Amino acid sequence: MSVIQIDKALYIGQGLDRECYLHPDDPGKCIKITISGDYRQHNDDIKYYNRLQKRDICWQQVARFYGLCTTSLGSGLIFEVVRDFDGSISRSLRDYIRNNGHPIDKAQLHQELSRLKDYLLEHAIIMRDLKDDNILLQRLDQNETRLVVIDGIGNNEFIPISELTPVFTRMKINRKWEKFIRKLQA
Repeated sequence: MSVIQIDKALYIGQGLDRECYLHPDDPGKCIKITISGDYRQHNDDIKYYNRLQKRDICWQQVARFYGLCTTSLGSGLIFEVVRDFDGSISRSLRDYIRNNGHPIDKAQLHQELSRLKDYLLEHAIIMRDLKDDNILLQRLDQNETRLVVIDGIGNNEFIPISELTPVFTRMKINRKWEKFIRKLQA
């Protein structure tokens, strides 16, 4: 496996543990590289995304995972880059909610949030960290949008009881969702 050279000019953004860069050889992909030295999230992501791939879920509202790579900055995870219809990288839900130059209609936001919740329930996707900066609002055209989760997926239970039965999974997703909605309303 060859080492992918990461150019700092390809920087997209940063979370608590990782930096994200455009893939130098594929503008449709990005690479998340752990910078904190704590690889727990990295390893948990690999396990959970591999389970989603085995279940052959629809990737419409979750950034597709393509696997591992070695980069000049360390081990990385390759994901789909979520882009708007005009080719620009989609903005976070947080940007739209805070109206950082990106206004959104409240009725449209409510509809998109409802669709995302339904999607997570339908595909039994548990969110470890459901936050407005882990979700992008993708503009499909001038009027149509959808929310796409780019991070925070997975189950952080020591013993993943919520994955034992569909009922427990739904309960876990609903609990996380209600907490997320309360934070958005605050």
